Amino acid sequence: MISGSDVRWTPLSDRDGAPVTDKAEGIALDPDDDRHAWVVLDADDPAVPSELCDVCLDGPWWYDAGIRRTR
Repeated sequence: MISGSDVRWTPLSDRDGAPVTDKAEGIALDPDDDRHAWVVLDADDPAVPSELCDVCLDGPWWYDAGIRRTR
């Protein structure tokens, strides 16, 4: 069970470090790589298709928080 103290969040940034402003619609964690996920972004514009983004989960918060998944 996850408690409030176990929840983590971070702003998304693109590969150049600019903030991502589109809405994240979903996330799927890679079962084979603790530092990888896929995120679907939606621009809330029917003329713009959603994007499937390859995301690197990086930074000290990931391991310092003790939330590394075990297999």
